[in-house]
Amino acid sequence: MQLHIESTDRIEDVDGVPCRVWKGTTANGTPCIVLIHRIAVREDRDHEEFTRELREMPEPAKFPRILEE
Repeated sequence: MQLHIESTDRIEDVDGVPCRVWKGTTANGTPCIVLIHRIAVREDRDHEEFTRELREMPEPAKFPRILEE
C-alpha cells in the first residue's frame, strides 16, 4: 500500500501515547488518517530540510477528536 500523507497540527491520544494526526489518501484516492508517535531519518544522511520542515510545524492542538471534521 502506498499513502500520500500531510502533517497536521493535531495530536490525539492513542492508548496513552500522544500521536500527531496526518491526513492522507491511498494511491486510489481513499481518504485516511495516520497517527504517528515518532518519525526519524538516518543520522548519516542529509536531513537539514527534514529537520527544518518538522520544526516549522505549528504547535499541536490539544487532543481534538480526529474524526469530527
